[in-house]
Amino acid sequence: MKIKDMISPTVNEGALRDFSQNMQRRRAQLGLTYQDLSNRTGMSKSTLQRYETGAIQNISRNKLEILAKGLNMTVEQLLGCEDYLTASRNEMDVFIEQLSCLGYEVETTAMPESEQIEYLSQGYELEDDGKPDIVWVRNRRDNKCYQMAWDQLHALKDNIYNFADFLMNKAINAAPIIERPENWYPIDTTE
Repeated sequence: MKIKDMISPTVNEGALRDFSQNMQRRRAQLGLTYQDLSNRTGMSKSTLQRYETGAIQNISRNKLEILAKGLNMTVEQLLGCEDYLTASRNEMDVFIEQLSCLGYEVETTAMPESEQIEYLSQGYELEDDGKPDIVWVRNRRDNKCYQMAWDQLHALKDNIYNFADFLMNKAINAAPIIERPENWYPIDTTE
């Protein structure tokens, strides 16, 4: 089965074309080698390389899901089916939580999708007021609001993540390298 067969007809043809680039870009963002990604997915390094170069055009939904999970993204993100504002929703949610810990709240005039669905289910029609949705950061200490463009907010997130990555690399370069223990568990942050 081809990737094209896996995605709905409403998805643009760019999803198929962008798959290899999205995979390569995300692997680079995470700093993963083919071996690292192979360890995460159980797929061979050569198969992963052929996915990235576009040499393999056939991939099952199951393999897509495994690959997306190994890259910490959704299948839709991997295929390029999500738009700019929602493509990194999980990352943006984490970023907004981090800002909240620092005393800032991110707010917008954009009605949440869940609220839109609720209105639509009650028979209301929603119409665009023609005004662009705005986003702002509110400082909880003094309650001042600072308007930003979505692009600025995304750039801020990327800059903070890049700086955190820089600091992490600095810390691990000073740490001893060990053999990974045979038994290991991910840290459970829900407790």
